Amino acid sequence: MKNKILLVLLAIAVFIPSVVAIVSFNQNKNAPVSVQNVRAIEIYDLAGDKFSFTKEEGGDPDGMIDFFLKMNSDAAKASALPDPLVGSDFFKVTMSSSQKVEEYQYYFSTNTQDAYYLTADGKAYKISAQHASQFVNSKYAASLYDNAAVPTLTVSAQATVLPQSALWMYKNSAGEFVSRNTKTASATQNVSLEGGLELLFSLEPDYFNIKLTDVNTGAVVFNDEYDNIGTLSINQAMQMNVEVSAKWYEDAARSYHGELSYAFTSEISAPAQFYLGDTEIENGMFTVVSATNIADPSKIAFTSSPDIGYTPTFYLDADHAIALIPIRTDLEAGTYTLTFKYGGVTKELFLDVKQRNVRIFPYNVTAAIANATRTEATLAEFADTMAPIVSVGEGTQLWNGIFSNPVKLKHTGPYDGVVTTGFGHTRTISVTGVSYTHEGVDYITASGANVFAVNRGKVVYTGYTALGGNTIVIEHGYGLKTWYCHLSEITVAVGDTVEIDQAIGISGSTGFTNQNGVHYGMSVFDVAVSPYPMWDEEINIVK
Repeated sequence: MKNKILLVLLAIAVFIPSVVAIVSFNQNKNAPVSVQNVRAIEIYDLAGDKFSFTKEEGGDPDGMIDFFLKMNSDAAKASALPDPLVGSDFFKVTMSSSQKVEEYQYYFSTNTQDAYYLTADGKAYKISAQHASQFVNSKYAASLYDNAAVPTLTVSAQATVLPQSALWMYKNSAGEFVSRNTKTASATQNVSLEGGLELLFSLEPDYFNIKLTDVNTGAVVFNDEYDNIGTLSINQAMQMNVEVSAKWYEDAARSYHGELSYAFTSEISAPAQFYLGDTEIENGMFTVVSATNIADPSKIAFTSSPDIGYTPTFYLDADHAIALIPIRTDLEAGTYTLTFKYGGVTKELFLDVKQRNVRIFPYNVTAAIANATRTEATLAEFADTMAPIVSVGEGTQLWNGIFSNPVKLKHTGPYDGVVTTGFGHTRTISVTGVSYTHEGVDYITASGANVFAVNRGKVVYTGYTALGGNTIVIEHGYGLKTWYCHLSEITVAVGDTVEIDQAIGISGSTGFTNQNGVHYGMSVFDVAVSPYPMWDEEINIVK
């Protein structure tokens, strides 16, 4: 019996250390993070930068762990976070023990009388002004100050580079200059550029020097202040080492000063050049813009002032980027500034738009035709059908020289080849009173007359709609299209390449029309333009 009791006691003694360890683990796991057990903290500032501190040797040189724990313990319990602070930005701080992590939200500002923190369970505490001031004026609170932001260097509007070395000082609320922690590049960066070289700081420096060295020859191509970069002439792409030095001098009136230096390599090419084919046109016409030294035309940015309501699509054709710019018939006359940006180049071109003469014509068509072919439903059908056609263009020029006429004006009959309504004039439908801008040229022709392609191009649409009747659309390049509507017969197919004066169909009276003939139109993508200038001269593309 005594032996059995002894064995039980021995078994209990063996398990006591394990029980103690389990109890200790659970207690540590559930214990709050405190001065005694915190091992590390992490501070996430308002800019998202992280600062980490540990109790390991050298892991907390500024004593931030003890500071935050002391700040927390000295804070006064508050009923809630003040309303002005609810939803505002905060510093996130995590405190870690061996078994637990707790997260806090700290609401600091340069007003040190109004600082609070929230625990993970939402309890609010008011931080003493002394502790708030101590933190707000430390380097870890730099994100509170606009003047603490280190200026960024953007290269040719395409890449932001990190400095190789940096010293940036900002003035805190105590009037003291504090050093801003700055990310620097660990190695020489390679910057991929398209177009010329442009260096732009978010805050203009007092001293700004740039040195360019040819990687292949070692020759110094440029070493001067950046203001003189305009004297640099680059005619071909060159691989360059780029060194930049910038300084912002200390001044009594300023709340910042510093020095930044950069080193990166880049292939620098000749700057982009932009040319306008016609600088004076009537509304309802189009002009051509061409550009050189363009590697990727999709990266050309465009704005207009006043707004022309159109963004050109550029195509790279041989060694030029080409785009057509249509001017709507309803655009007001005046001078428009067209601004193009590519790489480090910004170019303003000026276009004078003149008001074209517009007349009003009655259009006599039966109610039956109008009700069947020109309604909101048939207009929507036509727009939906043509949307995928007008949204794309051919990347090369297909046309050659001057454009011809879609019908041969032989006048074999009393009305053969007569134009009833020209481009851009206003039509008023007699039976409905509806007025609209006529977006093409209408011809009367003899029954069975051929309709001809006005220039070389590719057939991109053939089909029937209630509004247009039997219709052909031909793409001539860069989004320039010609339209042939109301045909009785179509003799080409989508994908066919047609030549100038090639017969493509037979005139007719299908769709919204009161006569046998053809409606001929021209557009740049989905913007109708006048075909008249192309009958007199070639499209002006400056190369």
